[in-house]
Parts: sequence; C-alpha cells; structure tokens
Amino acid sequence: MTSQKCNPHYRLLSAIKANLRVAPLHVRFAMAVLFATALLLFSVPAIAQENSPEQTIDQKVIEKHLTEILSFARDDGFEYRREGRPDPFAPFISEKKLQAEKSKEQEGLSGLQRLEPGQLTVVAIVFAGKSGYAMVQDSIGFGYVLRKGMRVGMAGTVDAIVPNAVIIKQKYKTISGQTQYRTVEMVLKKEGEN
Repeated sequence: MTSQKCNPHYRLLSAIKANLRVAPLHVRFAMAVLFATALLLFSVPAIAQENSPEQTIDQKVIEKHLTEILSFARDDGFEYRREGRPDPFAPFISEKKLQAEKSKEQEGLSGLQRLEPGQLTVVAIVFAGKSGYAMVQDSIGFGYVLRKGMRVGMAGTVDAIVPNAVIIKQKYKTISGQTQYRTVEMVLKKEGEN
C-alpha cells in the first residue's frame, strides 16, 4: 500500500477524487473527461511496452480510480421543482399593496397635508407681535398660510417660523422601529434669487 501512495498517479487520482466531491456537476464532468483523456494518452506508451506485474497492479489501481472519478461525473438525479414553492426573489410587499396603503393614507389628508415641504416654496414671512406667519405656494401657484403647529405633509408640523425660514419637524421611523425626528428648513429666498 505504501508503494501505491508514493506513486504519482495514485496521488494525482486521489487529489482529483477529493476535489470532485465538492465541485458542481458540470465541473465534475469536464474534469473527469479531461483526466480520463490524459490518463489514456499517458498509458498508451506503457501498454506498448511489455507488462510487468507491478505495472499491471498500477494499471488496475488507475482503472479503479478512473471508474470512481467517472461515477462522480454522472448525473446525481437532482432537479429543482418550483411547483408549490414561493419565488425566493419576489418582494415581500407587492406594488399594489403599497399603492393601496398610500392612497388610504392620503384619503384622510387635506390641503397642506397632501404636500410635502419640498413641493412648497416660501414666498413671504410676516410677524404680528410674537407670532409669525409664512406664505407658501405649490408648483401651480396656489398659496397657503402657515402658522406654528400646522401640519405639512404626511408627518410634518411647523416647528418655528424665523425671519428668513420656516422650520418643519418631520417624524419618521427607523429600521429598528424607533420614532425619530428630522428638521426641514424651507428658506425664504430674496428677491432675484432662484
């Protein structure tokens, strides 16, 4: 047995078998065909010479390993059947459900709640005593008056009105489900600015 382990053919075939066990089917088949061809090409000169008992043993070992390699390359009969199984690449929430949820959320909204701060432009800011008022307009030119505490967009409220901006505090949820706030500043542009 030790003379077989020293044999380069034995070591090569053992390495091939070990790698074929973990290789995909098409790789196994290609490697088996490649090494079977190489083995046949290298064994032709040995067959032409006179066979000694030691060469016959080596040839039997090689044939045994070759049949094992070719058996790995055969189809193992596995076939994936999709019937009755969900598509793993399909989104969890369909587009129709998202649109239905959005339309339900927007049904209860009116006026400024339908418009997000990015859709509005600050036109003027006026202070009467301690309270401030801001006039904003949407993209079609329809105007609205904002006061502190008014709702803007689906999750925003006017937090403050300062001489050059309207600050809106928007509530949102993080991935972990925590409620956090971000501020959006709508700046009053000076005359002549775009």
